[in-house]
Amino acid sequence: MDSFDEIELKSSQNYSTSPKLTNFLKKTQNLYYQGHLLDALKLFSQNENLFLISLIHPLDRVKFLLEYGKLLVINIRNYQPIEFSILKLKSALDLLLQFQTQHPKISNSNDQIIFSLHAIILDYIGFAHYFDAFKKPERNFEESIVWIEKSLKVQETLHLNEILSETLFHRGLIYEFSQNFEEAEYFYKESCRLGSKLRKSYAFRHLSNLALKQSKIEKATGFMKQALDLRQEINFIFGVAYTHWGLGNLYVLSNKSSLALKHYEEAISISTRINDYRCLMFVFDSLGDYYVKRGEYRYAIEAYQSGKETASIINHQANMENFRKKIVEIS
Repeated sequence: MDSFDEIELKSSQNYSTSPKLTNFLKKTQNLYYQGHLLDALKLFSQNENLFLISLIHPLDRVKFLLEYGKLLVINIRNYQPIEFSILKLKSALDLLLQFQTQHPKISNSNDQIIFSLHAIILDYIGFAHYFDAFKKPERNFEESIVWIEKSLKVQETLHLNEILSETLFHRGLIYEFSQNFEEAEYFYKESCRLGSKLRKSYAFRHLSNLALKQSKIEKATGFMKQALDLRQEINFIFGVAYTHWGLGNLYVLSNKSSLALKHYEEAISISTRINDYRCLMFVFDSLGDYYVKRGEYRYAIEAYQSGKETASIINHQANMENFRKKIVEIS
């Protein structure tokens, strides 16, 4: 691998991502959008050594490690340990800091490329710690907040809406799950105001969660429908499945049974097609509860049994036990 000293650079503004890396990242992003996160991660794993050797520009290497790390963070909620994502993100950070040290004139010129990469890496390290804390009973988000605040500090010089939108959304998540709903709402709305359609869809989905926690079901449904429209528009299939599930739950609360069932069926269809067993498990749980509420216990047992089988595929012991108990209770 070439050292930074071997690369003549007067400004990183002369830099543009190599076509080879651009095409690779488009391919992995498309896989993620279509719900094939594990396939995207597999491509990163298979190509890591090749890319890190063949990519000439250090910022290309930073980008590769950053995008790999971002997908690994998303996979934390699929019960992957945090260490995998942190390793890649901190490798990207070390590489970037090394570049800044060896090219101080570039690094001190408020160069947007460098500062953007720095801000995103810090943000995603914080996001990784958020997911890790979320899985633990005590839910201590202090480590996550430290990294996200570092990212916001770097972004004071940037004024790039899309990066700021994502960081504000991550800050909102921490407030939401710390039960500070007023602050969470502020950050989600700011994220929505500044962000792309993808970012807006995430913000709307969580604004829906906040409205639901305040028993504002109609408002929650409106936000969730906006999230679904945006995700369908950008063909974010992975997110579409979860949003159909969310709408199904809201329509159950509104006693709109036919609409609830329609959205559950859509979520099951999409999740089955893309092998998203986590989403499928959740939908079967909700569907079983839906049938119990209607007194249709035979259908409820079928849904819970399907959920139990799905949970066994991803070896989710807690949910397997949950489904078993629900089946016993109505049998």
